[in-house]
Amino acid sequence: SDSSRNHELGLIKDALRIAGVGLWEWDIKTNLVNYDSSWLAMLGYKSGELPANLSEWEKRIHPDDKEIVMSVLKSFLAGETQIYQTDHRLLAKSGNYIWVRDTAEIVERDANGSPQFAVGTHMNI
Repeated sequence: SDSSRNHELGLIKDALRIAGVGLWEWDIKTNLVNYDSSWLAMLGYKSGELPANLSEWEKRIHPDDKEIVMSVLKSFLAGETQIYQTDHRLLAKSGNYIWVRDTAEIVERDANGSPQFAVGTHMNI
């Protein structure tokens, strides 16, 4: 039933929040990214406080981590790796950096095999 499914989804969301995991989904064509409330809270934000685009995440990456993160992302988008995963620091609202393990997979490709949509997690490490 719908109510048991909604209850199950609620439990999953609670478990992920408790584990320090935030979810995101990226429309690669438009560079729009939806960040869930746990992802935002990890960085000290509430829903609606951050623009929903990739550049918002990109500009928060610690300068010392940026080159490797972008290199791994490029390989992932080129299809050289099935899973994108990096450990890097992100700038929080407080002005401090937090370490996250960022993991993603392509969930939709176009007819030519080009990545269209990715879903991932940030875990506070």
